[in-house]
Amino acid sequence: ELSHFLVKYQHWLYYPVMAVARVNLYIQSINHALCLSYYAATKDLVWRRELQIATLIGFWTWLIALTLQLPSWQSRVLFLVPAHVVAGILHVQITLSHFAMPVHTGVTYDDASNGYLRTQLRGSMDIDCPKYMDWFHGGIQFQVVHHIWPRLPRRNLRTAKGMLMAFCEGHGLEYHQASFLQANAMVIGKLKETSKSTKRFSEFFTEAMNLNG
Repeated sequence: ELSHFLVKYQHWLYYPVMAVARVNLYIQSINHALCLSYYAATKDLVWRRELQIATLIGFWTWLIALTLQLPSWQSRVLFLVPAHVVAGILHVQITLSHFAMPVHTGVTYDDASNGYLRTQLRGSMDIDCPKYMDWFHGGIQFQVVHHIWPRLPRRNLRTAKGMLMAFCEGHGLEYHQASFLQANAMVIGKLKETSKSTKRFSEFFTEAMNLNG
């Protein structure tokens, strides 16, 4: 089965999939704005739906018009493919902070052991980097802080991280962070580890993935 193959070799497929992951965002943004697929039940909940549709039309009109300005189909491919592959770095950065971390299942926030703060600290990880590399990561490296304070402006994330780390140290809470290269190694290792589940793969595996996200 295709799902069996993808899971078995997911540690090899990770970077190729991230290179084209932007296509998934295209699909999700269109489905969301037009309330298609599993977004059908959220029609009344989509923020400024008409504006989102208008901006999507503007984007696709601009992208198609820009691409057609190039003289040949070869030059168009050489423009679109590298642009999407480079954008794949963004998807790598987002997944680094999550794929290697535990996924919480069951009831949350019912006692002190799985309260909001502890759950967010366990399930996300920061990418540790010097301040002069913030331009490269764009604030995505502060995922722990972002999870705890989702609406905190990007310019305040580094300051908030220092405060949160001091709080965690004072209360004996573990704060997960790793360098960019270390985080990549952790994700590949976790994908390789979970790929071994294909040895006892069953028809229920896909359903389990859907249930657990």
